Amino acid sequence: MVRERSGVAGRVAARALTLATFTLFLGQFAIPTALFGDVRVSSLGFLLSTSVGAVFLFTLATTRARAVRIAGSALLGAVWASNLLVYRYYHVFLNEQLAASAIHSTRDVLSVARVDLPWLVAATLAIGISEWTIMTRITPHAPAWHAGFAAIVLIVVARTNVHPEHFTIDARTVRALAQIRTRPHDTAAHPIEVPPLVSRKAAVPNVLVILTESLRADAYCSTRTDACHLTPETDRVVPNRTPLGEMRSVASYTSLAFNALLTGRVQTAHKSELLASPTLFHALRALNRSARPTTAYWSAQAAEVFEREDAKGFVDSWATLETLLGHSVPDEDAVISLGLDQKLERYVSEHIGELPSPYFLFAHFAGTHAPYYVDPSDTPFTPWGSEVSWGKLAELKNAYLNAVHEQDKSVAKVIRTFLESQQGRPWVILFTSDHGEAFGEHSAIHHGQNLFDEQLRVPAWIAASDDALSSAQRRRLADLTGTSTTHLDLFPTLLDLYGVEDTEALTHLRQTQAGTSLFRDTARATAIPITNCTELFPCPLNTWGVLGEHQKWIAQAWDADFHCMSLAPEEHETARDACAQLKRTASSVYATMPNGRPLN
Repeated sequence: MVRERSGVAGRVAARALTLATFTLFLGQFAIPTALFGDVRVSSLGFLLSTSVGAVFLFTLATTRARAVRIAGSALLGAVWASNLLVYRYYHVFLNEQLAASAIHSTRDVLSVARVDLPWLVAATLAIGISEWTIMTRITPHAPAWHAGFAAIVLIVVARTNVHPEHFTIDARTVRALAQIRTRPHDTAAHPIEVPPLVSRKAAVPNVLVILTESLRADAYCSTRTDACHLTPETDRVVPNRTPLGEMRSVASYTSLAFNALLTGRVQTAHKSELLASPTLFHALRALNRSARPTTAYWSAQAAEVFEREDAKGFVDSWATLETLLGHSVPDEDAVISLGLDQKLERYVSEHIGELPSPYFLFAHFAGTHAPYYVDPSDTPFTPWGSEVSWGKLAELKNAYLNAVHEQDKSVAKVIRTFLESQQGRPWVILFTSDHGEAFGEHSAIHHGQNLFDEQLRVPAWIAASDDALSSAQRRRLADLTGTSTTHLDLFPTLLDLYGVEDTEALTHLRQTQAGTSLFRDTARATAIPITNCTELFPCPLNTWGVLGEHQKWIAQAWDADFHCMSLAPEEHETARDACAQLKRTASSVYATMPNGRPLN
């Protein structure tokens, strides 16, 4: 009698679970899109999915084959463990946008997955075992019609035009994986041409541009002071440098920041426009023979950072991560431990003598990208560790600072090699980082999640020989120490170094740019669109806004409205009236809020 009652209870529980799961699953199609526009409410899908992987659960429950159930349980465990990992970094669950971004940025995804692999495996096993228990204990003999019903639902999930955010989390994962396609790098539809440029300078300098990785402004000394000891080697080799203390990137992803720096274009333009935009390398190659520099791009980054396949063709000398290692790698972060910056420094030392003067050398560093290159024998910041977790952020940041300390040695060696090769020629050095790095601020770790200052504000400085800049240019730079500047200003600044910034031939090009030369007392742009999401670079999480001289107007996917942030003395939220102009610019640039709602 007891056994009979137990069997009845089990069957009732199985039927109740079946009814509840499908009711909740199908009921989500009626939930207003507005609810799912806010990620905090989207997490309701986690609660609604009372049976994890409901559709698959009922399909698997119709079979008694143990191997099939084990495989199904493992699959469901992997789906949910992956979603939890995604939520940990982005505060949203896996969807089509995240999946497309992951395919596009495979290297970054592999880096994170490798670090979190032990946790991912443990979570998969725990969830998988729970699924196995549900299938074997609660629904040991599910009727065959469950499989047919599940198949119908699967077809609905894969084929419906209903917004994916209406699905449960497990169903959204199926939808995302069914929709994404591998996205190749793009090339310009037509050859990029710049009209012939004639320099007004009798002699142009040799120029070294140093772009480093993930370096936030407060983790570096843009000028030598008694209060800052983060860059001792650079302080020794170039003590007299002029800081640009309020430099900001216009995105917190390398590809976007790099493209903005090279083209001077805001990244909200259409993909076709961005691909057709001349880069700094194109402009320099259009200079007249006496001023035209030999252009070189030598990098510890992978070639794909350019986001187009024709990049190698528009520089005279090309070396990337693949060149330094002698082979390609599926994940550049997996080889950070090989000391990529040191390899780049040695490459510069061995080959800089091969560059005929005048030359323009772009040196692109990588060692301060997660997981951060640290020399265990030289770690001034302790305790340090590489575990990415909220409980060990202090140790992770110390590892980052140790990586900055180590990179400073390589940067200083490159600068020293550059200076020793000048032999009396005028020279200029420009230093900055692609974007910053977060360590818990605004619930973020690393970069790419938002546009707050820890991810946008970067160090920057300029140093030059006495004969490379005029006294007026030096005074202008000194005046900009506390003035808001962006990477968009660097394109016109470098053209100014070559004496062509104000030539008539570049009139059309200047009309497409938001920045101005740092050497000129020119009115600066007061409202610059900033974003991590473009047609050229798919982002995992919508975040965009407008950057002004004193304020910033930004929003993320879960924000009901934009936030007005004052930039000084430190970034903080302020009265919305201060961002009135930025709000007007946002209304003219963005069609919706990041969460898909109409702009207020």
